[in-house]
Amino acid sequence: MAGSIIPDLINEKPNEFAELYKPSRCKLLKAGKVFLEEFIKGLTDYYKNKDSDIVDSIEMIAPGEGKIIEIDGSKYAVSRNNYEWLDLVSAECTHLGCTIKWNRDENSWDCPCHGSRFTQTGIVINGPANSNLNHYKIKATEFDKYKTQIKETL
Repeated sequence: MAGSIIPDLINEKPNEFAELYKPSRCKLLKAGKVFLEEFIKGLTDYYKNKDSDIVDSIEMIAPGEGKIIEIDGSKYAVSRNNYEWLDLVSAECTHLGCTIKWNRDENSWDCPCHGSRFTQTGIVINGPANSNLNHYKIKATEFDKYKTQIKETL
């Protein structure tokens, strides 16, 4: 649109979209209430989702499900693809660090803050995140044995 409007403005020609896209069209005082409501909603959603879906042990994660687990103060996203194997990824979105949530409909990890999506193994499906989550695959029976290694890897 700018490529259409700016030449017309320079050449002092009328353009039907110039008024619509004029930078001064938005009035902060008129939009202030909506802006403030959206800002507060976004901020509360961010903090509300920071510690959601945390479980105490991997036994609380059913096949096809994903949850957040804490190991020595660090959060990890754990999904169980069957009874035997677990996929662990870092629980912080690589975009701005929000805690990701399991999307059971799509079998993906989704960021509730800005909409980034990751596969079960942490590969970016769509952004704004542009880097993958670190991934660690392990047998469920070996989880407790390798907690330290998991923390060092992720």
